[in-house]
Amino acid sequence: MENDQLTEKQKTLAGQIAAVSKRPVKRDSAETKSAGKQKTESSGDNKLAPSLEADSWRKRREAFRHRDVLRVAWFRYHEAMAKLNLTHEKQVQLLDLLRDREEGWFDAKEAAISLGIGDPQELNQALAAARNSMSEKIAALIGDSGLETLDSSLVLKAQEGAISGGVGADLAMDGIPLTPEQETGLAQICADVSKQFPTGSTSGSNPQQSANSEAAVLEKAAAILTPDQMADLKVYIDWSNQRATILADRPRYPTD
Repeated sequence: MENDQLTEKQKTLAGQIAAVSKRPVKRDSAETKSAGKQKTESSGDNKLAPSLEADSWRKRREAFRHRDVLRVAWFRYHEAMAKLNLTHEKQVQLLDLLRDREEGWFDAKEAAISLGIGDPQELNQALAAARNSMSEKIAALIGDSGLETLDSSLVLKAQEGAISGGVGADLAMDGIPLTPEQETGLAQICADVSKQFPTGSTSGSNPQQSANSEAAVLEKAAAILTPDQMADLKVYIDWSNQRATILADRPRYPTD
């Protein structure tokens, strides 16, 4: 979605999220700190004033969070980064940008509430705009092809995990497990089809597109799976669709 199609609230949220790389923690005013310091000094107590204790805790929490998200970014992208033949300096810069792109989502809900954005679709559009803005910074460092390599790798890794814990588990329990080559190949097929049909096979938002997605997966999968494995794959897709329908139609309660 182009930025000029966003509402003013969405633009504000997108701008906030895109600009929060290494977001500074909120701190008390200089007057509050000064008063707290004077109070501490006058009382002769060596303990920090409550406001300074809270500030110190926030800074430590942010430091731990930055490091945790950095680890996640490395885990998700290190294999793809190796293909880019970057210098160590560029790798460090890229990891920082990837961390910033991931970390921008942490404060999204709070920011959305403060701006009065409650509709999930409206929020998702603003988040997508923010993510695109941060992706542009990554592309400026490693080029558009480098960014495509990273994002494609992430999609493929997600598909591999979904297959391993989904139809792959069913096939293994039925005594016809996927080989490593089959699992990678099926994951690549699903990743390619998801780009062609973004709604996916179980979203239900566009039945015809979902049907086209399933047909494309089955057609391509037939080239790498055995007939028995194909039969299980069809059963799994049907089960997934039924599950999605049941979850979508579940009763709603006031606490939901």
